[in-house]
Amino acid sequence: GVFVVPPVAAAAIGYTQGFLGAGVGIVIGKFPGYLNAAEAIGANAYSVSTATFAYFERFSYFGYSVPWIANRAFLQASIWRGQQIYLSAPAANATGYFASELDFLISKGLGPSVWQILPVPGKP
Repeated sequence: GVFVVPPVAAAAIGYTQGFLGAGVGIVIGKFPGYLNAAEAIGANAYSVSTATFAYFERFSYFGYSVPWIANRAFLQASIWRGQQIYLSAPAANATGYFASELDFLISKGLGPSVWQILPVPGKP
């Protein structure tokens, strides 16, 4: 039914961005900093419009938020492609989706030893 459409659409968006993204790897972090960092180094980052995010945020599917379904699909596709993982902020400061991303990566055997933390512009 209609209820299944948001999670399926979210997964499709996430997988598409993960499989078709170009660049030196993927950047994760807090919004909007991770998008700026990805652009600066020529990396891929998961991104949907605020309207799409707000729409997806209204739904959950089997206990998962629909935005997380899309985000997880992006990470799965990026892992499959062997993309380098960059963090736009220190993992110690992770909250929300950023913390979920890190936990997911760790669950897939991609922990801190493979992450590269990008320097914060304007800081030594």
